[in-house]
Parts: sequence; C-alpha cells; structure tokens
Amino acid sequence: MKCQCCDRILTDYESTRKHAVTGSFIDLCQQCFKAVQADSHLPTKDRKDLISSDDIDDGLDENEDKDPIEERDI
Repeated sequence: MKCQCCDRILTDYESTRKHAVTGSFIDLCQQCFKAVQADSHLPTKDRKDLISSDDIDDGLDENEDKDPIEERDI
C-alpha cells in the first residue's frame, strides 16, 4: 500500500489506520497524517501493536531534536 499524498510505501501500522467513525482506511504515511491532523482532528482507530521505530522516527522534524539554546551564537 502507498500513501495517497506522497506515494511512499506504508508500514503495517500506517496501512491499518482507520477513521473511527466511517471505518474507512486513511492510507496516509505518518508525515502526511500529522500534517492533516494539524489542520483538523480525525478520530482514528489504529493498531498500536504494529508501531515500529520507523513509524516513530518519521514524525520527527529535522530540527526537532536540536536544542535551541545550542544554536544561538553566544
């Protein structure tokens, strides 16, 4: 299965995420899903037992792990 937005191959966790009300599959990778969630809250059902480190790492922004104090010139 592939993401409907960016065409990436979905992990097992991403491919089993469903809309909680309609029951339809969402078919979005973690990055695209988080972008959609930022704009509107989608109630979802997912299989937490299928989460892998790839699913968790996909949600990190490149600059998210940097300490803002370390980036300042002192």
